[in-house]
Amino acid sequence: CPAACLARLFKLERYYRSFGALSQLAADSKDVFKVTGLAALSLWVTFSSVMWLLESSNPMVEIRQYYVSIPKAMWMTLLNLSGECPLADYSIPGKLVTGFIGIFAVSIFSVPFGLMSGGFQDELEDNVEEELKREQEEKEKEEHRQQELEEQRRMISSQGEGPQAVARFLRGSAQDELGSQVPTRAAIAFEWVCLTMIFFTVVAVLLESR
Repeated sequence: CPAACLARLFKLERYYRSFGALSQLAADSKDVFKVTGLAALSLWVTFSSVMWLLESSNPMVEIRQYYVSIPKAMWMTLLNLSGECPLADYSIPGKLVTGFIGIFAVSIFSVPFGLMSGGFQDELEDNVEEELKREQEEKEKEEHRQQELEEQRRMISSQGEGPQAVARFLRGSAQDELGSQVPTRAAIAFEWVCLTMIFFTVVAVLLESR
């Protein structure tokens, strides 16, 4: 349905952030938009009133029907202010006003729209740059982490057989989980010494308790 299609359009905001960019642009340039928007509205109402006065009595019905009142004249005047001129058979004063609108008033009327489009483009470019910068920082962090891990591996490998020999000695007569390392004689002797001392300690305690 149309409502579902419209709702799906808003999901694009999480990827393109267009509405967020528009709201940020409106907040940053609200004073400029107020001034230029008021100027555009004033031009719209003023020229609509002037064209109504000049063309409400036009002998051609095709022209006069668009200027029977000021509110109805605002639609055709809006088209003229946007650079379009769908009607041509105006009266001489009407043609002069329409020419003035096309030469001077269009540039003033289009200022807020130009500011909005330019600011919107700048805002989107800033968002893209921030996204690229964030991705670059994450990539650099990942590379730094990989370098640290590689450095730790090199440090462990540079220590040689020392830690491994200590580990075999402390394991005594037991083998590792894979059974790939045979216990050394020193480890076995140390283990028997410890067991012997434990045995004599237990015997001495028993004799002392009598």
